[in-house]
Amino acid sequence: MKVASIIDNHLASPHGNRQGLSYGELAVLLLTYIVSEADQRICCLETWVLEHQRSLERITGWSIGEKEGTDDRCGDLLRRLGLKERLMEMEMSLSQHLVKSLILKGFYHYSASPIYNHWVIDFRLRLEQALAVWRPQAGYAAGLLLKSLVDKSHQWWYFLEHPEVSPDNNRAERSLRLGVTKRKIAGGSRSLGGFVDTARLLTVIQSCRAQGRSVLTFFRQALASVHHPLNTVVSLIPTADFSLFVNPQT
Repeated sequence: MKVASIIDNHLASPHGNRQGLSYGELAVLLLTYIVSEADQRICCLETWVLEHQRSLERITGWSIGEKEGTDDRCGDLLRRLGLKERLMEMEMSLSQHLVKSLILKGFYHYSASPIYNHWVIDFRLRLEQALAVWRPQAGYAAGLLLKSLVDKSHQWWYFLEHPEVSPDNNRAERSLRLGVTKRKIAGGSRSLGGFVDTARLLTVIQSCRAQGRSVLTFFRQALASVHHPLNTVVSLIPTADFSLFVNPQT
C-alpha cells in the first residue's frame, strides 16, 4: 500500500541524531501492532517489536533496532501526525492511493474476462470504421492525428491488451515536475557537467520515491559501496527481496 512512503512525503525527516526507521515506517509498525493485538497502549509497542523483530524485518525488509518502539519515538510521531493540516493532506493521499489500487485491481480482474476481450475487439472495429469515414474529410492537422491513429495503432492502444500499462503518462510528468520546478527557481545549470549531475541526482530521487525507498539511505549505501571490499553494487532496479543491493547475500 506504500503507506510508509506516503506518510514520509508529508512529514519532515527525524532530526540528524536519530537513527533507525522513518516516521512512515514507525507508523506502519504502530498500526500493525494495534490491528494484530487489538491494543492501543503505546507503552507495549516496544516489547511487541522486540518479540517479533526478526519476523517484522523479513516481512518489511527494514532494519529494525531495539529502540524503535519506545514511548519517546511514538510520542514524537503522534505529535507530528496530530497537526491538522498535515493529517488532512496525508488522509487525502492515502485515500487516493487506496482508490487507485482498488480500481486497478478490479480492472485487472475484469481485463481477464471474456466480456472485456469482446469489448476490446468491438471497440477496435468501431474505431477502424470511424477512421475510414473521417480521414478523407479531415483537414491537414486533424488528418495527421487520424493517420497516426492508423499507422501507430499498436502504440496508441497497447494498454488495452496490457492493462498493467497506464493509458496516460501522468506518472512520467509528475516525475519531471521536480526538475522543472528546480529549473524555474535556480535558472538551470550553467555547464553541461552540472546539467548531467543534476539529471542523475533527480533520477535517483524520483526512482527512490516511486519505489517507496529512502533517498538518503540509497545515497549512504551508494557511497559506502565505493570502498566495499566485495565491490557490492547499489542498484535502482527493484529486487525480489526489496534490497538496495544487487547481490544482497554479501
